[in-house]
Amino acid sequence: MLGTVGALLSVAFAMPLVMITTGRGAASTVAAAHASGTCRASRVHYEHFPYASPGVKTLPWVIAEPASVRLAGHLFYYDAHNPWAARHRSEWRIYTGGKSPDGRINMKVLWTASARVSNAPSMTVRGVRIGSAARFAQVLAAGPSILKVPRPGCWRLTLKAGETRARLTVLAVRR
Repeated sequence: MLGTVGALLSVAFAMPLVMITTGRGAASTVAAAHASGTCRASRVHYEHFPYASPGVKTLPWVIAEPASVRLAGHLFYYDAHNPWAARHRSEWRIYTGGKSPDGRINMKVLWTASARVSNAPSMTVRGVRIGSAARFAQVLAAGPSILKVPRPGCWRLTLKAGETRARLTVLAVRR
């Protein structure tokens, strides 16, 4: 499974130090992916996370692949007022630009990981929009992070902390 409590440290990567957005890509391909439901977004887990502190344990979470890396994202923005959480949607979703449509909720994620990942001073998130040339990169430092996916679409995220790499897929929707 995810290892022992001692092996899992809270890693907080936040406050984008660098944000790069490029490419205009094939918007029609991305729109078609939305409509047909072909975005295979990472699964949101609603059961209690077994190796987290009490404040985080009850948050919905996603686990990066490969699972052996033990990198989990705890979704602060999936609160009681979030329509995806209320319906227990299993596909991971996020609003573009790092905020909810009303601008009140940040798309905040707390990353927890094994010690070998948590010892890295920062984590880089690189996103590639599936079916498009659009890309972005965000360097996250210590603290809960606000993930800023720039445009709607199905995004394949590669997370790199030290020499460790992991992947997640998220469906970004317009805010």
